[in-house]
Amino acid sequence: MLSAGLALLRGARPTVSGVAAALALAIIGAMIGSAARAEPIRGAGSTLAAPIIGKWATTYKAARADGGDFFTLDWTVDYEPVGSLAGLMRLAQPELDFAATDVPVQA
Repeated sequence: MLSAGLALLRGARPTVSGVAAALALAIIGAMIGSAARAEPIRGAGSTLAAPIIGKWATTYKAARADGGDFFTLDWTVDYEPVGSLAGLMRLAQPELDFAATDVPVQA
């Protein structure tokens, strides 16, 4: 799922909507892949994206509290703003579900 998001960014200057779309795909993939467990969705990366990811996480948690349309009520989003490069490097670790970057990524 992440490779689809990275392919969107390859060779293109990232925009807020492009990064948001890639992040949304990564989060949806993480939710589908972890439907049986109630672990947090974990991400790391861009410090620039941290405020909007924090806002999305708060909105997501509020939607869950209202009985949204996903499987598990106690999912949360944990994001560590460690920098784009550090987030991408940590993506290989199994405990991380997504990474955010504000620079173009090439395969």
